[in-house]
Amino acid sequence: MEYVILNPSSQRSLLQCVKGKMSCTWKALAQKLGIHRSTLFFYLRCETHMPILTYQKLANIARWKEKIRTLSMQNQPTKPIFSGKLNAKLAEFIGILAGDGHLGLRGEIDISGDKDLDSHYFHEYLPALYKQLFNLCPYHVIQQNCIHCRSNSRILVRKLHARFEIPIGQKLHNLKIPCEIKQQASFLKAYLRGLFDTDGCVYQHHKNLAALEYSSGDPSFLKEISAALSSLNFHPSMGQDAVRIYKKKEIVKFFKVIKPANKKHTFKFEAFSRTGSVPSKKELLKNRR
Repeated sequence: MEYVILNPSSQRSLLQCVKGKMSCTWKALAQKLGIHRSTLFFYLRCETHMPILTYQKLANIARWKEKIRTLSMQNQPTKPIFSGKLNAKLAEFIGILAGDGHLGLRGEIDISGDKDLDSHYFHEYLPALYKQLFNLCPYHVIQQNCIHCRSNSRILVRKLHARFEIPIGQKLHNLKIPCEIKQQASFLKAYLRGLFDTDGCVYQHHKNLAALEYSSGDPSFLKEISAALSSLNFHPSMGQDAVRIYKKKEIVKFFKVIKPANKKHTFKFEAFSRTGSVPSKKELLKNRR
């Protein structure tokens, strides 16, 4: 099936425009489209993308003309490709799962982020990584301010869990960096990149100082992150709920060595390098547009 990727405000406006033109209730509009009323409200709240056939029906009624992007699920393989051989890209993906990722009992793989700040990372970077590693095409679900990049494969979930001991379900107090990743610097750097891209941040620490942070509610996992950074010749500071790097020269080194891929991080770092100030969320969104 093919889905239409619309800006959330455009998706809402399209539905409201059609409802106004038809002078009908949401229930009647759902019947017209041949979908359940609750599904229509998923579209209205922008919690999921619309199938292209539904979009075309709406666009015809509203005489709506807008450039659209589509996401195709037609060529999704029944079984994902997974050799089990560790490489830097797979180590990065494991780091992503340790950050804001989740393996579910029913075979779901879910990675979540900010729908605005992480837009490029979720719509461009993650799908390319999925394709390269597993020959899978993930889909996106938007819930309020959160975007989810999802795929469903019981086989892949079982293999990731068995091969690398990635927890299924509850992550807290169950996370650890796989030993195989810790044994090779290139894998460890990639893992720390994935973890930082999804669960790290750069923020203003003092007037002219920034801090780089990995946060977690799991003290034992924080110790592993701290030890991993130390093994790469960083000098992290460990707190109750985060591992931080404060020295400017080490933050510069981090971006050269770890090479974060999430643009919200690189933009913050570049702005701080130029001005000595870490941009706010408002400034990040302005830059994104």
